[in-house]
Amino acid sequence: MKALLQPSKQERSRATQQRILDATADLLRNESFESISVRQIVAVANTSIGSFYGRFRDKDALLPLLLEQSEQKLLGQIARLRRDVLRAGSVAEVAALLSAHLLTRYGDNPELSRAIFEYSMRAPNSQEAKELSDLRASQYSFLPDALLRFRAEISHPDPERAIELGLYFHSVTCRNRLFYPLAPQARTIKIGKGELKQELTELLTRYLTA
Repeated sequence: MKALLQPSKQERSRATQQRILDATADLLRNESFESISVRQIVAVANTSIGSFYGRFRDKDALLPLLLEQSEQKLLGQIARLRRDVLRAGSVAEVAALLSAHLLTRYGDNPELSRAIFEYSMRAPNSQEAKELSDLRASQYSFLPDALLRFRAEISHPDPERAIELGLYFHSVTCRNRLFYPLAPQARTIKIGKGELKQELTELLTRYLTA
């Protein structure tokens, strides 16, 4: 009877793998993916080097699984954004909601998000990168229509094009600021998350309505 209560070998293996992934995510809160070592990861995960290499060929092999876990979390964040955006009453409200969403998506663990983003850009299979890009476009496809509800506020002669470009600039600016704070241009500007949210909201709002 006792044997039935023991976790199976497969369950223990999954638990060890999850500890390794969790340990990597924890380490990325303070260090870059490039700087952390397998030895650090297994120490935090309370496992061994042999256990690590029994599951992963190298540190980079963690990235597809970290991406998969990130996607599950992102689905919930996007669902909440969609719900709130469809209740918004103006371009400015949509811009504020999107700014908050992006700061959460990219800013909760910037080094983890950056490692996943860069992996997706250099994915061994270019089709994988294309599929991820297509998936992301479909996940956020509600945003242009949500903003077009306020067509009367948008001053651009081509509202659809303005929204397309505005959303692109907004996302890239936020992502680059959080992922690459030590880049030469970013280092010249000190800005906290609160101010960044305010300025991103203002930029998108003014781009569309001014």
